Amino acid sequence: MATNKKKITNYFNAQSTQSDNDSPTPVTKVSSKKNIEVKQKQRNYMFKEEWLEMPDFKPWLVKQPTNDKENPIKAYCRFCLCSFSIKSNGLNQIKQHASTDKHLKIEAQRPKTDGVPFDEKQINLNQKRALCEATLVFHNVKHNQSYLSMDCLVKVLKTVADDSKTINAILLGRTKARMICKNVLAPLTVKDLIGNLGENPYSLGTDASNKGAAKYWPVVIRYFDLNKGTKHGVLRFFQDHNENSETISTNLIDTIETYKLQNNRMMSYNGDNAPVNFGVNKSVYVHLQNYFKSTQKPIFKGNCYAHILHNACKNGIKLMTYDVETFVLSTVSEFKNYSGATAELRKFCEDFDVENTSLVKHISVRFLSLGYSLEKILKMWQPIKSYFLSQGKDNVKTIIWKFLGDDESSVDTSTVGEAFLYFVHSISSLINKAILYVEGDSVEISEIYDTFDSLRKEFIDRKSKKFFGMETRKVLKELTPYESNKFTKEALQIYEKIIDYLNKWFPFEKNGLLFLAGQVNLQKEIEFSELIKLAELLSVDIDDDLLSEIRFFNSKRSEFSTENISLSKKWSKFLKNVPSPNLQRLIQHLFTIPPNNCYCERIFSSMNRLITDDRNKLSDKAIEAELLLKFNFETTDELDMENQCLNFFNYIQNRPAFKTIVKDILSNSKYDDNLEK
Repeated sequence: MATNKKKITNYFNAQSTQSDNDSPTPVTKVSSKKNIEVKQKQRNYMFKEEWLEMPDFKPWLVKQPTNDKENPIKAYCRFCLCSFSIKSNGLNQIKQHASTDKHLKIEAQRPKTDGVPFDEKQINLNQKRALCEATLVFHNVKHNQSYLSMDCLVKVLKTVADDSKTINAILLGRTKARMICKNVLAPLTVKDLIGNLGENPYSLGTDASNKGAAKYWPVVIRYFDLNKGTKHGVLRFFQDHNENSETISTNLIDTIETYKLQNNRMMSYNGDNAPVNFGVNKSVYVHLQNYFKSTQKPIFKGNCYAHILHNACKNGIKLMTYDVETFVLSTVSEFKNYSGATAELRKFCEDFDVENTSLVKHISVRFLSLGYSLEKILKMWQPIKSYFLSQGKDNVKTIIWKFLGDDESSVDTSTVGEAFLYFVHSISSLINKAILYVEGDSVEISEIYDTFDSLRKEFIDRKSKKFFGMETRKVLKELTPYESNKFTKEALQIYEKIIDYLNKWFPFEKNGLLFLAGQVNLQKEIEFSELIKLAELLSVDIDDDLLSEIRFFNSKRSEFSTENISLSKKWSKFLKNVPSPNLQRLIQHLFTIPPNNCYCERIFSSMNRLITDDRNKLSDKAIEAELLLKFNFETTDELDMENQCLNFFNYIQNRPAFKTIVKDILSNSKYDDNLEK
């Protein structure tokens, strides 16, 4: 009986507790026939909208849907940036979170800005404070600093300038700085980019880069602005492990629809020359053509022409008797991996009075690395050759020894291998020069044809004259006639392979886009008939005024063609001063087509500096925001490129939407998108 009485007492105590706290504490019932405990099913609380309006919770409480069927709604705290369940205890769990030490500490440190009226002086102070915070965030991103440094910087500023009301008003920790970048400044850059684009034609491009196990993709846009020339920008930056053509094209189409880009203004798709981008059957280019079929306008291929040059060099030298590329890899590895070899090489450099410089590692997929690595080796060729000869044939890799000659060779003895080294260096120097030009930030599609045509003519001329470079010529003089003839025969075959590759993969036809685009290069007068063909190819509408526009342009061409500015800025300057609607439409469509994929590569270089071992906890959205802020503000002419951080304050302050920016920085709305969707 005592036991049953105790259980009944516990039952009423439990009921009383549940009534007081509105808590679904498990209830124990006692069977009258058997002494068996039966637990009732626990009650699940649902989130109530009225909680969001309670004064104590309104600044920080958010309703958060989840994908969990058992717990479909959670509560989210804007202050603590965390979510928590309310299903077991409802409102009491929200009160419990509000009373935690972490929440109380953060709440005490936060400024009371929302809905508080200020006088005019206080408004100005808060505006200055918001602008200072935005400028500091921009400076932080521009110079690849971590958000942790922001905490320290603000403390230092308040110490060294304690008499400044504006600086003392700044409240900018790492969390707030990250949110200003992600939810205020980064969206602003995309909004400006789309606004500047307006009705102009555009091109979209993308590429992929791995960072550890993650694969990142940017979506970039290119267009011609009448006031600023050719412009680029970043619309998105995201992670996606799929790199098939369907996924890539879906992401591009999603970007077009998200930002409401006009389908009939899409000019080209830009990517590297991989089959997934420009293959015949199931490529991204084919999928986009099908998507834009209703516009009745062609979409042009924005190939990376630097890739063609790189492959032409690799294709030419890959079947040589002497494998120069493997020799370079082995030689650099010898001195990069063994400190003893490096120390001995330093002594040989002193003996030959040659400057000892660090060798450059060659990476086969990088366009310029073979030429640079080979150049470093040849500058120290005598010390390097002496080092390997001193090691003896048995202690040197076979591929390296093949270039040195036989056991009786000396440093002064020239070999066929040396002739091939100098020959490949001569070839790579020619091609690297063309690659650097094609990869230039300001190069236009109209300048590509002349570059390839000049390079092809150079190889044809060298082949006909049997010229293999001056240093190669010196080595050939010291070889036997048999060795010299053998080298000459193989070198001519290499020239032939390079020429054939260029002819196969580059469109040299006279009626093609690249040839006709050369009409606007300012190197010669525009021919009316050729420009008509270009307009038809681009599907650009022109009228009878084109002839008079061309005539006037030809008369003024020499006045601005020699200026030391990019081709697009020359055209921008002419079109602003001399209204020429037909020429303007042609240039806007033509200069939209990119000649390379280097803008994406610049983004990846910046990404690699952004994601490091020390900064490995940034979310994908935070990474995207920093890249948007960094690259999209570079397209703004109002910012002096050398003093962007100094001028950013004035740029933001003079914007029409200045008050909206200030409001977004000061309010709590910038924390909203931390919700897990």
